[in-house]
Amino acid sequence: MGIRILARSLLLATAIALHAQGADAQDTTAPQWDDSYYPFAREGLYFGFGALYALENYDTNPPVKVPGASQSVSGEDGGGLGLRVGYRLHPRIASEFLFQYYWGFEVRARSGTAVSRDEFDGWSMTANAKLYPLLGRFQPYAVAGLGGLVFENKRDDDAGFLARIGGGLDVYITDRFVVDLEAVYLFPGGDISEFQFATFQAGVQYRY
Repeated sequence: MGIRILARSLLLATAIALHAQGADAQDTTAPQWDDSYYPFAREGLYFGFGALYALENYDTNPPVKVPGASQSVSGEDGGGLGLRVGYRLHPRIASEFLFQYYWGFEVRARSGTAVSRDEFDGWSMTANAKLYPLLGRFQPYAVAGLGGLVFENKRDDDAGFLARIGGGLDVYITDRFVVDLEAVYLFPGGDISEFQFATFQAGVQYRY
């Protein structure tokens, strides 16, 4: 379910960007990568923050380890915040550091008539690469990253490797202020490999 929602979100963002790009086409005779012709694709530093919705997908994977549970497992989605700092290395390529904090996740496990609940929060840090096929005011992008993920509850902490892949859309309000929408699927590893989930983040950026 999470993957289908993610795919539909990315297709919708790309369709909106392509439509808008056609209405705001750039001068094809412009010198390549000249900032005067590509003001929204210039190289440079940027930072941003946003709010996110975390859509859990672990109830469809092998049973999550919850004390006292051996039967069915279901979960509750969470929320969170994200902070990003990046650099546009090339009009079509950016590198980025992303920190996300999550809260409100819950696992409910039923064994017979008994139900146990486990609430937890978490955070992740990843280094990401972004690829931009379009350079106008509306810029869809593909993103992939690697890093680490930590989950915390009342008993202990669990950490593991993290891979993330997805896409998004940057909308330039001005040449410096950007609204960004991003949908990404996360693949944890190690002891927390069952906790796959998707994040949908909306935020703002400032570009130098």
